[in-house]
Amino acid sequence: MQLTEHILPIKNTTLNTLLSELSEECNNVNILINQLQLLDITPKQKA
Repeated sequence: MQLTEHILPIKNTTLNTLLSELSEECNNVNILINQLQLLDITPKQKA
């Protein structure tokens, strides 16, 4: 599942920035979880 970046209708630019960064980090976590679920992952890759 790929997340797409959307501009939120929030006037607070700090909150928008934080939410955008959070979304990016959540996407990174999802990518890492998917990699850990690969069947042929090596112990080195897990580390």
